[in-house]
Amino acid sequence: MVLFIALSFAGCLSEVSPPEVSDNDQDENPSYTSDTCESIMPPDSEDTGSGIQESSSLTGLSVPASDETEETTILTETEITTDEPESTTEESETTEKEAETTTKKPKKTTAKTTKPPETTKLPETSVKEDPPPATELYAKDYGAKGDGVTDDGPAISMAVRDAISSHLPLYFEPGKTYRIETATNRANPFTSPFIIKNASDVTIDGRGAKFIYNPDLAYYSVTESGNVTIRNCTFDYIDSVYLVGKVQGLSEGSRIVRFSTDIEPVRDSFDYSGYTAFSIKYNTGIQGCSHKFISRMDKTGSKEVTVTYKSNTNYKIGDKVFLPNPGIGHVKGETIYIGQNRGNLLFENIKINASGSFVFSVKGNDAEITFRKVDFVPSETMSREIGMVAWRDGYHCKDNRKPIYWENCYMDPHGGLFDDVFNVSCTLGAITAINQDGSLDALNIEFKNRGQNVPFDCRAGDVLDFYNLNTGVFCGTAEVERITSAPGGGTRIYLKDHSFISEPTLDCVIGNRATCAPGSTIKNCIFSGSYRFLRDISILNSELYIRSIWIMVEGSVEGPLPGNVLFRNTQLHGGTLQIDAYNRNTNTYMPDIAAQINGIRAENCEYFYFSFKCKTGKCNLEGFN
Repeated sequence: MVLFIALSFAGCLSEVSPPEVSDNDQDENPSYTSDTCESIMPPDSEDTGSGIQESSSLTGLSVPASDETEETTILTETEITTDEPESTTEESETTEKEAETTTKKPKKTTAKTTKPPETTKLPETSVKEDPPPATELYAKDYGAKGDGVTDDGPAISMAVRDAISSHLPLYFEPGKTYRIETATNRANPFTSPFIIKNASDVTIDGRGAKFIYNPDLAYYSVTESGNVTIRNCTFDYIDSVYLVGKVQGLSEGSRIVRFSTDIEPVRDSFDYSGYTAFSIKYNTGIQGCSHKFISRMDKTGSKEVTVTYKSNTNYKIGDKVFLPNPGIGHVKGETIYIGQNRGNLLFENIKINASGSFVFSVKGNDAEITFRKVDFVPSETMSREIGMVAWRDGYHCKDNRKPIYWENCYMDPHGGLFDDVFNVSCTLGAITAINQDGSLDALNIEFKNRGQNVPFDCRAGDVLDFYNLNTGVFCGTAEVERITSAPGGGTRIYLKDHSFISEPTLDCVIGNRATCAPGSTIKNCIFSGSYRFLRDISILNSELYIRSIWIMVEGSVEGPLPGNVLFRNTQLHGGTLQIDAYNRNTNTYMPDIAAQINGIRAENCEYFYFSFKCKTGKCNLEGFN
């Protein structure tokens, strides 16, 4: 009986077989790469958030023991990649021998058994995939608050650097005000969060945000770059750039003037002797009111300043005068600098509320530049008797080789600029030597006057005009054949025709027609102020509120010889169009040079209290009524 039971029990055990392995649990020929191993996590382990384990961590990975055995199965990396499970034949034979030697009165379980090992299968786990690569950046992720109180300058500086290096667009939060008191980005001499230098494919999108600045900082600077867009931003200063003054007292004739002011000055005093700073009387109208140059400003009471001028002002008690806010107005050279770029640039949907000096300084670019919906309007938060945006030029554009486009831009006619809206020109060349082979050596005249030797900018194919500002003689026009470097840091110029070159030509200046942004257009715009249009520019479908338009040779460092200026379908309100050649330094007119000014024409324009002036009588106008 006992023998029968034992044999029956052994027979039952021999019928035990390994569990079936489904196709889902085991491939026919599994092959796990290191990538597969990296995505494996122990089934009971805690997810640390990364979702990824290095393959080396799999060695010695523990799998919990079965409830029916006291032993623990250890998996190694080698075992995970084993193709097939080990045979269970030997273990079955051992079980049968144990059964044969079991006591004659077996318990319900008469032998220690181990379940045949299941086919090794990967632990089930949720695999976290790597996030998709970023396609855009957000200033808030760098700590920018936009609450108008926190200094967001350092955070924005970091975000801009990442936007440059990653070529990803940088976005700000709509409707927020970002206060910028400091910045960590710099391109000498400018410091700003928005310094873009030697970069490409950069987009900064404010999405309607406003940025208010410490006036010691630039709004932005773009240099040596291409394919750059800045859009949907409003720029302003934390403090006003101007005071509205009313004359209360005069001394030393009218050289020292005491003013009451509409707001408190920012500083108690400021020495302007090293700056080009001026005030403007406005109660009789800006037109005809000259700049009165300032030496010093001192606060002498609550909302009261005393201004020391370089000469008599001819102001009278009760006159109203625009004054610089001490230490802010007239201190910085440019608020926005765009220079030496070689790829196209777009500035779109931008509002400028204030600038202490020049707004846009656009110099030395070989790139097409577009200003689209760029508006100059005083801050909406500042209720003043009269508004001002900037003390100096709105667009001071020099030495640019490709067109500049203004589209749908606006300037508040009652509170914009009180200097030139546009100065689109080139820097003249100064001849330093005439060589025996007829070539010329030339320097940039502006830097030469400062004692610096900087080459005059010209290239093969450029057309140059030569004229003498001292004698008023027009010398000639010639095309550049080639250039080389000249001794002393200048440019040696070889002309295709140098027959007019002689010793007197040494006193001539050189105007380069190719560096005055030829082909520029102003389209569907409204502007107010004075304008210097010199050459190869069209004003189309626009409204100009005019103090003066100068299309002139003026005896300064700016050229070239004017010509080819078109006004079409444009309203001209007030002011005077002056076309002439006049040396301001010697107060003399130059009819021989004026006779060379050609191509100034109007087509289908409207005139409102508008007049023309040409004292030499040598001007060539076409189509003006």
